[in-house]
Amino acid sequence: MKKFILFASALLVALAAHSEVATFEDVAAGIQESWVSGVNTWESGSYTFSTYKDDAWGTPYYYAFVVSNETEKTSAGLAEPYRSASGGAHSGDNFVVWYSDFNGNNSIKFDAQVVEGMFVNNNAYTVGGITTNDFSPARKFTEQDTLTLVLGGKLNGEVVSGKHVYLAVDGKYIADWTYVSLSELGQIDELQIGMLSTDTGDWGVNTPTYVCIDDFGAARPTDYVAPEMTVIPMETGLEEIAVEDVKVTKFLYDGQLLIKRDGQLFNVQGIRVK
Repeated sequence: MKKFILFASALLVALAAHSEVATFEDVAAGIQESWVSGVNTWESGSYTFSTYKDDAWGTPYYYAFVVSNETEKTSAGLAEPYRSASGGAHSGDNFVVWYSDFNGNNSIKFDAQVVEGMFVNNNAYTVGGITTNDFSPARKFTEQDTLTLVLGGKLNGEVVSGKHVYLAVDGKYIADWTYVSLSELGQIDELQIGMLSTDTGDWGVNTPTYVCIDDFGAARPTDYVAPEMTVIPMETGLEEIAVEDVKVTKFLYDGQLLIKRDGQLFNVQGIRVK
């Protein structure tokens, strides 16, 4: 009898892992505009999502999950927050953009199961924040900065597992749809989402905390090859010039290696120092 119960439990888990994928094609993009202020829940595939609509500022703001079908891959900022870094969805027309909801509606909910995985991509507004200095208070990333997607697996209201996914690291960032396995989180009934950045200030994270998600619950395609991350252009502050044409002096100052060229000081990264 005990063996039968164990077999039945394993079978239920295996069946649950093949729930209908959330492709978001079954939800109209922009549908949140007709929703009432506060928390609004909706479904795609076998999964339940929530969108928080905030009307308190005159112009509605949306938090948590927003369905988008925009195909542009650049953003001018906060007025254009629903675009992926590669332009458009991973498959079909629709995808979702998650933005941190300070009211706590940051989870995808479903019947207890092993979720196989999903596709993620950076958000175009977020990319602008880490590759330029145009979106204050966010600053351009260096090779020492990281942007991390934090995933928490919950079961019956308790966090039972977790996973971190680098959206930007080592001077590079995700700019195309990338598969993220979730099966190692085990049997869960909720996936909690958050983001961390090394660019923080007095009010918390400065980097725009948006991320794009598509095909939630999908298995890794058999022909899948992970796309390479895109390099963040790093200005050195030094123009391209033949070394033999310029007199350069290197010396240590207060434990730091500095380069003196034409009466100006630069650190080893080529950034001018005062």
